[in-house]
Amino acid sequence: MRTAILLFPFILATASAADRIALPVLRVSLQVDDQTVALAVSGSLDRLPADPGRSAFEVNLRADLSDLQERITPILRAELNRDEHCGDRLSIEQAALAPAPPAGNLTTSLHYEKWVCVKAFHKDLAKRLAGGNGTVQVRLTARASDGNTLRLEATLGDIQADGSIAELLRSPDFADKLREKLSKALDKLNLQETIPPAAQGLASVEETSFTDAGGGRLALQVRAKISVPAAEASALLNRLSGK
Repeated sequence: MRTAILLFPFILATASAADRIALPVLRVSLQVDDQTVALAVSGSLDRLPADPGRSAFEVNLRADLSDLQERITPILRAELNRDEHCGDRLSIEQAALAPAPPAGNLTTSLHYEKWVCVKAFHKDLAKRLAGGNGTVQVRLTARASDGNTLRLEATLGDIQADGSIAELLRSPDFADKLREKLSKALDKLNLQETIPPAAQGLASVEETSFTDAGGGRLALQVRAKISVPAAEASALLNRLSGK
């Protein structure tokens, strides 16, 4: 689900021959399970030298992800929490997402228990083998696949845990499962919507990074290029301005 509201009029800077164009602020709502994440995307276009008969632009965008920071705990809980009768019982206690340019740092506090079932009196009885609390550090990076599809990638970092579960949490089997679950949760965040609708399918993403927007607020920066036939440039600019 996505909604977009263009808030400011189209502004053309006349001070430079580069024709810098300030894009209207774009408000985007991403629906992630039962969480609605609101993003504010601002940016600009710069004209670039182009081959005869074509027009080229560099697009620079910044998406404010502070609302994602507020909602990251329930988003991860929906995907990672597990309550197996005979197996893993995992609950996300708290998650914090902070800028660590050019990446983002996700710190997740969790409670984990390992249960097994044993046969007794013709019944399967669950027995707790181990349990305790842990903290997992995850490095988040934004990548562009196929030149224009944005997605988040998670790399597991340091894992700190109570003695009884430290070995379990650091095992390759648990790490692989955790990485898979994190990837599924992050894939629900359709960052492609940070690109203005008129530019989607045209913009070729050159660079992405996370930055600190001030006060620990996380922002995503995207730099992309657009090349269109010169005859289509005016119509493209009108669409980007909401005209």
